[in-house]
Amino acid sequence: MTGAAKELAWSLIPAYALGATEPDEARLVEQMLANDAEAARELARYQDLSKALLFSTPVATPPPALEARLRAAISAPMAATAVSAAALAARPPANPSPAPAPTHALSKPRHWPRWVAAAAGLAAVLAGGWMIRELAVTRDQQAALAAQVTILQEQQESLTTQLATRDELLASVVAKSGEHYVMEPTVADSAAIAQVAWLEDSSLAVLRATNFPPLAEDYVYQLWLIKDDERVNGGTFQVDSAGCATVIFRPDQSLEEFDGMGITPEPSGGSPGPTAPAVVRAQL
Repeated sequence: MTGAAKELAWSLIPAYALGATEPDEARLVEQMLANDAEAARELARYQDLSKALLFSTPVATPPPALEARLRAAISAPMAATAVSAAALAARPPANPSPAPAPTHALSKPRHWPRWVAAAAGLAAVLAGGWMIRELAVTRDQQAALAAQVTILQEQQESLTTQLATRDELLASVVAKSGEHYVMEPTVADSAAIAQVAWLEDSSLAVLRATNFPPLAEDYVYQLWLIKDDERVNGGTFQVDSAGCATVIFRPDQSLEEFDGMGITPEPSGGSPGPTAPAVVRAQL
């Protein structure tokens, strides 16, 4: 039995002791009782409690003459029964007790029968069992949600590993490509560098950026292809925590047709033209 199933079975013990469980719930409790001595002792305690509640009202002893009067009323004909009943009602008791002094109806104290208290106690036990069951269900739902979160985290880690592997492969392509360009930093003390490989057979280009400074959340890096002093948008990208990124882009013509390339920080979504100095630049 799993930990969650055992918790649920424990929460059902009060209801099971009162016979208030569903068949499948009863089977779950019985399965636990067969192998758990502590659970059996817990059940015994609740059974004792339910018996104490049910039999807490003392047995009342009837008057001695009541049996004879009942037998006489049953054996007589219907008409005689009515007469006898009227006579019995009018007959004073054998040992009349002095009539109590009249008191005002509103001042008479009210005593609830003990069976009412017992019923209230039994209802409290049932309500407690129901609340325990509801709490167990909530715990099970939380456990299921936690399991789903764990699965999603594992999937995210797997995807991150796959992306890292892809970036490594693309970086290898960039390094080994025949047509290969390097964009150097525009600031002397900057370690930022970008390499671009042109895959002529597929008309694709691969950019590998390393050591780029991090940007604010509402900014991205934008690649520019320069031709005749005009800047053509080559796409936007973001770098990871190490300042690295691998980007695949498709220019509208061979890179040989351009005069240069550069990368600038721009507002999220990109800009129609550069709005900040380039981080790296290359002449082709």
